[in-house]
Amino acid sequence: MLEWLQNRRVACNESMRKQVLFALMQEHRPAKKTYVIDEMAKEKGHMVVRLPPYNCDLRAVELAWAKLKRLIRERDISGDVSKVNLFATESESLLSVTADDWEEYCRKVQQLEEEYWRRDGVVKLAIDDVIINTTETDSSDEHEAHT
Repeated sequence: MLEWLQNRRVACNESMRKQVLFALMQEHRPAKKTYVIDEMAKEKGHMVVRLPPYNCDLRAVELAWAKLKRLIRERDISGDVSKVNLFATESESLLSVTADDWEEYCRKVQQLEEEYWRRDGVVKLAIDDVIINTTETDSSDEHEAHT
């Protein structure tokens, strides 16, 4: 915390409590992180939607990476891992991921997302049907408890 604050030239010292340091960090953090690519997309009428960082199954690029890794493994260059051979293998593998592949990856991700939405609706309905009231007691329960 001290290092973060000192790097931003915020007055602080080691005798300060963590809660004070944290409040200073909150006060001096950047308002909102902006990305050039987001602004470029916005200028063209698009909006960038960020996915949760650990939700790999909703990222089409993960399917492309899987194909790329599989192709590199299949070429088995373990006998010649020179920089030139590795670069050539990577380049060939990258070129093998086609526009048709991307369309398929995006279609799969969209189908999975729709399935998640469908399941979420089913779960939400099921949860809404199960209501447990912990504040009131049933009179028959009270009677059984006293007998």
